[in-house]
Amino acid sequence: MRSAFKPDSLALDTFYTDFELFETEEFAFVENPLELSFKTRMVYGTQDNQLAILVSTDFNGVYEKEDINAATWTDITEEFTLSSGGDDFTTSGIKELEAYMEPNKPIYIAFRYTYLPDAGNPRNWMIEDVLVKTVLNGMELGIEGKDVNIVVVGETDRDVAVLGSSGRITFRGNTGLRDQSLVTWGISGPLN
Repeated sequence: MRSAFKPDSLALDTFYTDFELFETEEFAFVENPLELSFKTRMVYGTQDNQLAILVSTDFNGVYEKEDINAATWTDITEEFTLSSGGDDFTTSGIKELEAYMEPNKPIYIAFRYTYLPDAGNPRNWMIEDVLVKTVLNGMELGIEGKDVNIVVVGETDRDVAVLGSSGRITFRGNTGLRDQSLVTWGISGPLN
């Protein structure tokens, strides 16, 4: 059995609905629409629009470049408030995902960091307190850094996605390969 939050693990996902045990091997089953919230902090650099928040219902769950590119990703970044820089984390606000969900299909949440060589120096983006919550019954599904699948598209000269023990995800650019484009994805397991 595989966990929705740790796709490469053998953990069993267990949920209770109406006080009855419900177990699944495929994805976290939630009968209600979902809400997404998180916090961001951006430091250093000058490049604009490096962080995007996206959702997909046709991603096949294979965390490889070709499979990610084959999926349809809807950019919902504008629905959230992101950090404008500084020492404090910015609360994103809460976005209902019902408009992006399809019956009996899981939804995937992705954070995508893009570095373009001609667009300025790379920034560091930190994301924490990622929370997916059901609208009707308030069940919460936290997504921590260790629960996110990282896929890097491009050559790197250091860790460009750092998963902290506190659950924080840090995206950052290369230090020496600044003449090359870089796209780093952090994608959740399937949620429904």
